[in-house]
Amino acid sequence: MRALLIESDPSAASVARAFREKGMKADCALLGEEGVCIGARGGHDIIVLDLAFPDIDGYEVLRRLRAARVGTPVIVVSGVIDVEAKIRAFRLGADDFLCKPFDREELFARIAAVIRRSERFSETIVQVGKLSFNLDGGAVAVGGELLVLKSLEQDILEVLVRRRWRTVSTRSLMDRLYSGKEEPSSRVINSYVCRLRSKLRRTSGGEEYIETVWGLGYRLRTEPVRLVRGSRR
Repeated sequence: MRALLIESDPSAASVARAFREKGMKADCALLGEEGVCIGARGGHDIIVLDLAFPDIDGYEVLRRLRAARVGTPVIVVSGVIDVEAKIRAFRLGADDFLCKPFDREELFARIAAVIRRSERFSETIVQVGKLSFNLDGGAVAVGGELLVLKSLEQDILEVLVRRRWRTVSTRSLMDRLYSGKEEPSSRVINSYVCRLRSKLRRTSGGEEYIETVWGLGYRLRTEPVRLVRGSRR
């Protein structure tokens, strides 16, 4: 999971560390304009947005993001607790509003709930064949046994699980995993997908979970299959 924290408060750095301790990637923006630019590039699963900035306020950030058709869920966090502030944020497209000071565990719980709603997930653990993926913690198991993956392999699998009804392009994987920073070549992503596919096949006893949609990208099979040797994936 990748989060964008648009926050000018000095506590932003510690909040970002808390994200990383939870296994999330976290990008930070200290100014409203910067937040709009980073958010518009896409690749984030959640945006946490403060309302107070020295350049443009959080309402304007939110308005510009939605005007640019950025559909990433946004949780507004603010020390302003009056009802009018909440109503204005929701009308501009906020998905949730959390008043400062807040408990970080509550923030993480709200993030999980907002993402599940936005992606139409009602469950925390997604089960596909023998494969199970915990959307909150990122734990992967096959046949009830924990499967240890490299960080990028796990990130790719999470994207495929969350978008399991759709084909995910290599470009989209790069955007969501790197958000324009230190991007690898598409060959690196394809190589990791290949390794991930092999690990899932090996640990599941030969089941194929990742389908290559030629010319388009990859898709998680909602019903894994056993491929005939020599067949295309």
